[in-house]
Amino acid sequence: ITASDEGYSPSAIEVKAGQPLTLVFTRTTTSECLEKVLIPTQKVDKELPVNQPVEVSFTPDKPGTFEFTCGME
Repeated sequence: ITASDEGYSPSAIEVKAGQPLTLVFTRTTTSECLEKVLIPTQKVDKELPVNQPVEVSFTPDKPGTFEFTCGME
């Protein structure tokens, strides 16, 4: 998942419940807004250094769509 001046691409994903998931975020901008990625429903709060892939792993407890937000939301 790319974090750029346009935001996250893709900005949401659909998942199945109970299946472990690892997302890899790469921030390609120096925008302060994208210094972090938050996935509130999964209690994810991760720093995103510029041009360094960051793995975010979790196992969703229910199916659905999970949105990502920046650290300034």
